[in-house]
Amino acid sequence: MKKHKICKILLIILAIFLCVAFYELLGICVAYKKQPEVSNTTKKETKIGSWNECSENTERAVIIEKNPEALLQRVRLIKNAKKEIILSTFAFQSDESGKLILGALYDAADRGVHIRLLVDGMESWIDMEGNPYFYGLSSHENVEIKLYNKANPLKPWKMMGRMHDKYLIADGKRYILGGRNTYNYFLGDFPGHKNYDRDVLVVCDEPEKENSVNQLSEYFETIWNQEDSGYFHNNKKLANRKSVKNAV
Repeated sequence: MKKHKICKILLIILAIFLCVAFYELLGICVAYKKQPEVSNTTKKETKIGSWNECSENTERAVIIEKNPEALLQRVRLIKNAKKEIILSTFAFQSDESGKLILGALYDAADRGVHIRLLVDGMESWIDMEGNPYFYGLSSHENVEIKLYNKANPLKPWKMMGRMHDKYLIADGKRYILGGRNTYNYFLGDFPGHKNYDRDVLVVCDEPEKENSVNQLSEYFETIWNQEDSGYFHNNKKLANRKSVKNAV
């Protein structure tokens, strides 16, 4: 009789697990059954011919090939910033390179630089939630952290809406844009496996409206102000936690 009850309980647990798995899978699949149509405006703006038009440009650019240089240039932009830092990244971890970026951002915030950080909602749920380093940064008065499409298991049809943008803008005049996320796999020369990617560093001392740095800044504002972008932890009291104090 006792064995029968145990088997019944196990079957109930299995049934619940299968129902939840089916619910998540159905929600994810249904959300992408029909893709939205591309508007005529978007088609016009992205016509290849317009990209080849000649124009005067005061911007200077250089390719960043190696991971150590990619980390160095990011820290350098943050360290030299006077007014504002914008960082958008798909994934941000608190490993060696991540902590160097976090430390540079925190120091900049202490100097009065306004920091805005935008991270993918699913990746932040995995790497940032409960992490005292990110809690410490978010609790600084000069720092705002938003997540694009916060992960919510109760709404699986939204969970595959991801943000893969990776760029850093300093004072609206310099930016790094490319394929590198913010942790050891992409930045620095720390032990472990590496991903070899590329970034472009662009400098524009006197940006005009048509310059790419302004276009990138305008794009960021569009994503930052979307309804899908919500604050990570907008609670300054997190700074009082012992683990956060130790991290900072």
